[in-house]
Amino acid sequence: MIMDERTLIFQKLQKGEVIFTLEKDRRSGYPIFDTAKIVKVGESKPMASGTKDGFVNSIELVIQDSISQITIYLPTNVNEGIYNGTYYTTNLDNIINEVSMQKQNALNILNNKAKFEAVVSECDNILGLIN
Repeated sequence: MIMDERTLIFQKLQKGEVIFTLEKDRRSGYPIFDTAKIVKVGESKPMASGTKDGFVNSIELVIQDSISQITIYLPTNVNEGIYNGTYYTTNLDNIINEVSMQKQNALNILNNKAKFEAVVSECDNILGLIN
């Protein structure tokens, strides 16, 4: 069951609800999308934020995605966060925005193929002159 993604923060999640995940494959770099069901909602506790902000209240969540059941810790008062390199959100629009941005970046590279081929060619010319 998916709650109202626009307002649901991690702290308000309940057992059985669904969150969305997005990560980058280590080898290919491809984005990987998945859904995860909340198995258990633990307690909120302060944890190091990893930034200069110091500590942030985080909630323990046990989730079941398409591969395994894992325990993650996410900030309590927001609807998106990163844990161990995986992006988690209650808002599907966040996933759509991120995937659209990744697609646009890849298209920009593909659309500039001729430019990069010319750079490679010119580098070869320069290296040929030097050697």
